[in-house]
This record gives sequence, structure tokens and C-alpha cells, in this order.
Amino acid sequence: MGIDYIDVEGPGGGDTTARLLLDGGDGPPTTRARVGFDVFVERLSIGVAGGVTTDDTAIIEPRVGYLFGITPTIGFWLRAGGFYEATPGPNYFGITAEALFAWFPYPIFSIHFGPTLDVAFAEDPNPNYMQIGLPEVGVTAFF
Repeated sequence: MGIDYIDVEGPGGGDTTARLLLDGGDGPPTTRARVGFDVFVERLSIGVAGGVTTDDTAIIEPRVGYLFGITPTIGFWLRAGGFYEATPGPNYFGITAEALFAWFPYPIFSIHFGPTLDVAFAEDPNPNYMQIGLPEVGVTAFF
């Protein structure tokens, strides 16, 4: 959940939307909730996120990251990767980046928030877009 600014190429340009929980509204697939799995090797994370909606839209997002420990219960998680979105209209590929502050109330659970950036390139002639989320909020369980 969070607040997104989406800048689409062409007339009509930018739009700001707010999301609560799983509601992605009418925005691009990167505004919708995804399920992700990350495996940690020391502090390096390697993972993938993805999701499917009832609108025949799907997204897959491989990513890598690094978790910096600030205190025993607070961390800073930098993640970046790529994504592919398949929609009934245009299909997109792009890059994503996140700078998340994570609070660990328990060693296997975190609540994280921070800015996100998605830059998507469409199959021609559809418009490309850039999405900035601030703040984005999520939860992670570590097993």
C-alpha cells in the first residue's frame, strides 16, 4: 500500500493515486500487490515476486538486494531487479528499485517502508511509464 505518482508518456502525463492494502485501482500492474520470495545468503538477497489479477494481467519480477543492519531490530534493504507485465493490452518490461527501511519486531518478521521506482517500456505503439511510490509499505516473513 502507498501513494504512487505515475507518469505516462504522451498527453495526460502524470497522475497521483493512493492504494490501500491490495487495491491497485486502474493503474498499471506494478501498482498491484505481489507475492515474493527472497533467499538470503548472509545479507545478500535473491528473489522473485509475481502476481496474477482477475483482469488477465500477470507480472513477474526477479530481484537482488542487500540488507544493511542499522540496529538489531532496524535494517535498510536495497533491492533492484527487472519485471515483465503481460496485460490484455500492452505488454511491458522494465526495471524496479526499492530502498526500504525494515523494522523487525521478531527475528523472522519485518514491516518495511520506503520509496520505490518502476520504469516500464511498452511494446510499440503503447506508452511507456514511470511510477514512483512514496512511501510504499509491506510485510516480510523470513523462514
